[in-house]
Amino acid sequence: MAAQNANQKYDRDFLLSPEKRNQIVELWEVEKYGRDCFNDPNHVHLYGMPPKEWYERGVRILARTCLEAVKDPLTVDDAGLRDISATMTMVGGKIVHETPNWHD
Repeated sequence: MAAQNANQKYDRDFLLSPEKRNQIVELWEVEKYGRDCFNDPNHVHLYGMPPKEWYERGVRILARTCLEAVKDPLTVDDAGLRDISATMTMVGGKIVHETPNWHD
């Protein structure tokens, strides 16, 4: 954990602040937000996965995205997760979601 942020409370105000909102957050920061605001380091679920799992798959998010995630895992089977992860592409260090033929 970075020394300069160790005592910073990771809450809505901090994550939406001009200096933080557009920064890509590290796993420990996502877990700290969950711990500080919900007493649960696994609060930020994406695609039905807890932080450690989606982070290990290479998913990175901006600080402001922490606020948009939900604790309740999505009801998606393994095949659905593979389809979702297959639509994600890194371009210039940013995740771009490509969803061609999403409804087909």
